[in-house]
Amino acid sequence: MYKVLFSMTSILCTILFSCKQKQAPPALPTPVNLYAVSMQPVLYYDRYPSTVQALSQVNIVPEVQGYITGIFFKEGDRVKKGQKLYEIDKRLYSAAVDGAAANVKVAQGNEEQARQDADRYVYLNNYHAVAKQQYDHAVIAYKNAKNQVKAAEEAVRTAKTNLAYTTIYAPFDGTIGFSQVKTGNMVSVGSTILNTISTNDPMAVDFVINVNRFSLFDLSTIEAMEAGKPLLLHSIGGNRAFERLGAGCVMLRDLEPATIGAGLAHLSSLQQSMLLSLGRQSRECWERHLTPRLMWERHLALYDMTGARR
Repeated sequence: MYKVLFSMTSILCTILFSCKQKQAPPALPTPVNLYAVSMQPVLYYDRYPSTVQALSQVNIVPEVQGYITGIFFKEGDRVKKGQKLYEIDKRLYSAAVDGAAANVKVAQGNEEQARQDADRYVYLNNYHAVAKQQYDHAVIAYKNAKNQVKAAEEAVRTAKTNLAYTTIYAPFDGTIGFSQVKTGNMVSVGSTILNTISTNDPMAVDFVINVNRFSLFDLSTIEAMEAGKPLLLHSIGGNRAFERLGAGCVMLRDLEPATIGAGLAHLSSLQQSMLLSLGRQSRECWERHLTPRLMWERHLALYDMTGARR
């Protein structure tokens, strides 16, 4: 009996003690930082490995055959348009000019002789004192002599042109490369490259962009539209939205080099007025849909709509 009472008393004490323990404090709120947000222009950019290239690079080739007698530049120099670069032995071509000029004088002498003969036969023919055949031959001989003078004069012009080709000048301002020939080397038309000249200003930068960057929110594309430029875009993803929004663009079906080259060639072939029209379309599309304020308002509207659905 005492054992049972003791056990019941122990249980009651345990229950009363448990009820008197303090409850755990409530969890404190998580601290957060609040910032006031304002809209302002921000410049975003990406970095890409690239190669600087000349926009125009041409090979310098000879127009006449001969031996190099002079080189008038230092390799790697910046040269001006019209600057003398090479000289080919001009003795043969100078002699050709003199010979062609002498042939002109011979042709002019033959013309004068044929003219005099023709005048005589014309006079005799008026009095029926010469055979008709001799008269016709004299008139034709005079015409042939005049044509021979013209041919001789053309030969002089050709000889002078070849003589001028013995001196080679820079076609534009740029940087001259390493000479492929030295003084005394023989050069031939169509098979010898003398040097290469490249433009300095402006320059091109060649770099590769991942296809995923060609999207509606590609900053470079939006900035081009803001500047009123025609667009050349790959017709995937968000790029199609540009066309639907009315931007002035030419769409590429893929990014194969041949396709891109054809697209660039198409843009280059357009008249200036057409390019300006495409640029205006891009600018108007940017003003209607893609200004920073419109983009921000669109973002807020999307946020509000998402919050309303919760």
